[in-house]
Amino acid sequence: WLVRFDAFDDVSLINPIKNSGLPQEVGLLLEITPKLTDQSQVKYHQSASWHSAGSIFLSGYSPQDRKKLIDKSFATFKTTFGFYPRSVGAWWIDAQSLEYMQRKYDITGALIVADQYSTDNYQIWGQYWGMPYYPTKINALTPAQNVADRIPVVISQWAARDPVNGYGSGVEESTYSVQANDYIDYHQLDINYFSKLIDIYTKQPYNSYGFVVVGLENTYSWDKYQTEYGLQLQTLVDKRRSGQLSIVTLNNFNNWYIERYPNISPKQIIIADDPLGTTKKTVWFMNPYYRAGWFANNEGSVVRDVRQYLPSQKELCYDTSCTSINFATFATRVLDDVTYHQRKVIDLGPITDLRFANNESFDLSYKNAAGVARSVRFLPRDIALDQKISSIDTFILEAVQTSPVTTQSGSEINGSLKQSLVGQFGRMGIFTIFVLVAFLIPGLFLTNKIFTATTPLSVRVMTSLVSGMMIFTLVSFAAGLI
Repeated sequence: WLVRFDAFDDVSLINPIKNSGLPQEVGLLLEITPKLTDQSQVKYHQSASWHSAGSIFLSGYSPQDRKKLIDKSFATFKTTFGFYPRSVGAWWIDAQSLEYMQRKYDITGALIVADQYSTDNYQIWGQYWGMPYYPTKINALTPAQNVADRIPVVISQWAARDPVNGYGSGVEESTYSVQANDYIDYHQLDINYFSKLIDIYTKQPYNSYGFVVVGLENTYSWDKYQTEYGLQLQTLVDKRRSGQLSIVTLNNFNNWYIERYPNISPKQIIIADDPLGTTKKTVWFMNPYYRAGWFANNEGSVVRDVRQYLPSQKELCYDTSCTSINFATFATRVLDDVTYHQRKVIDLGPITDLRFANNESFDLSYKNAAGVARSVRFLPRDIALDQKISSIDTFILEAVQTSPVTTQSGSEINGSLKQSLVGQFGRMGIFTIFVLVAFLIPGLFLTNKIFTATTPLSVRVMTSLVSGMMIFTLVSFAAGLI
């Protein structure tokens, strides 16, 4: 359970958790509310919505106020449950807050949302794709490259995305996730899709472990999703019985991770066939120095994402309050098909004979549409295409310079058309008001006495408009002389 501050005095919620007698973990949901700010002697940042980034996240407040909010939350949690939480969560938690909670309260892990570009108006973008990592002391989205710069807190992700279909700019893509409400409401998918995503994250052949977080947001209707959530739990139990996975609390996993990887995070490789059943494939390669996303899709063999992790790059809102969270356009040294519509097309057309090898580098090889053997190698700090090895900087620069022109997708065209129509109607409305105020009304006032009751309305309007334009022209000319 991740429990928010407002729920601590609600015995109908707290008592069942405290008295369940089941193996479970209770953690802290760090969403900021008026009740929490009031009891912390912090001014609440009112905005258009309670879940706007400037209101609900710690990063919406000054670093000094973040500490007050954290201290009050932890103190009340301990009064309620008798201990401090070891796990915390929110859609976003900044690095400064994470380090403070680790030093003062010894938290072991934090659950934030998986990559999403525009969903909920939170742009959380660029971390390990779906897998845990240690963050740096100045950027919660950047994996640490050494112990000195590391916060010893394991970052894990809520609503892990489909590695093939979840990379994109809108709700359409981010709702390809393990969340029941996502794949039901937006894509009319079922438990079979969920099962395939669990297999993707827990049956990777080149990782030392698999991992995924499964849960349900309580803001959604329990009546609507309880059946599907029950099927999810049964699916997990069945896979546990088969020996595929273990079901553990977040703190237990965090402790295991910290013991297994006492220094920095290991490289992670996600290989995925399309769970929707198409021929598309994706490979996500991640280590503390960069992440890369390779796609075999309708275009061909394409590297759509390369992001160099810079340990000196301080996150947005680290030492100041922010009203929004927009990490995609903040990053430098990136190849980002979603943000900038730039990608590296290696081969056009379908590929065959796809193979993998994992040693010091992770290698993928295939034959292109012409039957020519090609290879992509992800080295610790470089990328090689066939025999050409490039630094991450060089690879990104060359890819950006040679990236093909991107045509708009149907959804983008529809969005642009809607924005265009709204803009045109808005400008038309402004022009209409201008004509009424500047031409018609003065013209009516001037010509009112020269018409009779039988004068047609069209004649009155046209005469008044012409008269009004003449008055406007004369006044403008006189004003120019003055």
